[in-house]
Amino acid sequence: VTSLNTSDFTAKEGRRYALKLLRSLTGNHSEHKDFIERDKTDCDIRALSLSALSAAQGNSDAFVQIGDFYYYRFEKYNQSHRIAATYYQKAADLHNTQAIFNLGLMHEIGDGVEQDFHLAKRYYDMAAEVDAKARTPRDIALMMLEVS
Repeated sequence: VTSLNTSDFTAKEGRRYALKLLRSLTGNHSEHKDFIERDKTDCDIRALSLSALSAAQGNSDAFVQIGDFYYYRFEKYNQSHRIAATYYQKAADLHNTQAIFNLGLMHEIGDGVEQDFHLAKRYYDMAAEVDAKARTPRDIALMMLEVS
């Protein structure tokens, strides 16, 4: 029984540490506190905590996961797409193709960032440069960009 209580305490401390790391990644503590502590299930908090720990170690996929979390799970809150864009940018800085492409989409439609077609095209081209598998999605995105 004692070891079970100890491991539960350790898990709670780990979550607190991960949340603290997440808040420190962008420097705006109050914004993250509001998002994380509002009506979120324990499972969501654990997933976000683990992603924050991984992101703190420089894992670009973890930054994308956190960005996706803000983009899709917190979309009903103000500024969640803007915060998602900051995490996608952190992943893009680490040459993550998905994050680069996401930023292109966000700039194309002006979602969370200022609408900028030229910057969207640059992000699409950058994604194709980083990974050859992104060439077809880039070509489709550029065709759609020309239509709009």
